[in-house]
Amino acid sequence: MILLAAAVSCQKQETVSEPVIEGHSLFVADVETLAFWNGNSYEHLWTEGVNIGVYASEQGSNCEYILKRAYYDSRGEVEFYGPKVKGDVIMAYYPYDAEMDASLGRFPMTVSSEQTYDSDVYAQFLSTTGLFARYDLYSDGKMHFEYPLGCMAVTIDYPITVKSMLLECASRNLAGRGYVDEELNLEMSDTGSASIRLECGEGIVSTPDDSKTFYIMLPPGTYPDRDLTLTVEAVPASDSFILRMKQVQVERVSIADNNIVTVDIGGELPGFEVGTNPLD
Repeated sequence: MILLAAAVSCQKQETVSEPVIEGHSLFVADVETLAFWNGNSYEHLWTEGVNIGVYASEQGSNCEYILKRAYYDSRGEVEFYGPKVKGDVIMAYYPYDAEMDASLGRFPMTVSSEQTYDSDVYAQFLSTTGLFARYDLYSDGKMHFEYPLGCMAVTIDYPITVKSMLLECASRNLAGRGYVDEELNLEMSDTGSASIRLECGEGIVSTPDDSKTFYIMLPPGTYPDRDLTLTVEAVPASDSFILRMKQVQVERVSIADNNIVTVDIGGELPGFEVGTNPLD
């Protein structure tokens, strides 16, 4: 049962048997705390004016649910209230968009083919992905927002200035329009881009004494042997190289800290030439 908010009707308090606002609902919601493979944990910050949209199978389509004032600038569990919704399936997305063109179990999300390096990996992640939830998915009467994308972390322990990284796929689209279903799985459409470029501004300097990690957000799935190719574009261009990867299993980023694909490029490897694969 959906929790209902406190009464503000003209009835006297003593005549109300349950705390009710007629025609409104309240949801308890939270977001997964991410623990990236480097050991840092990232907890979502809820802010004023950034609300959620709710859809239900019987009543309610893109209803805006507003963050309660008591939870401004807080983390963990919060409460949202909005118009009454009902149905066997109730889903939500974040952040709310009044122009959202969605249907229950088919929430659109665009995976950007142009991502930007940020030293704050969580800020980079949020700029790339939406958040989605299904009410009571875990039988606890709450909305737990989850991230539908996976992540590849490329650590370079090697003297190089990285200008950008280009991840290409031979068998499917990595970017463009995708849809999140009732089980919070992401499926990419047939139209889009088979590549994702991570831009690094004027260049990020990595050395053996100060190695850098670069994060690329991509759709979950199994990528067969040599399906993914990573090109590291450097300054000067002569330092650039290509990795043709063996089979890679990409899972969506979640509370677990063992589901991020890690690529370690070290100084002990032989000279980088086009087509070499230090993952072999």
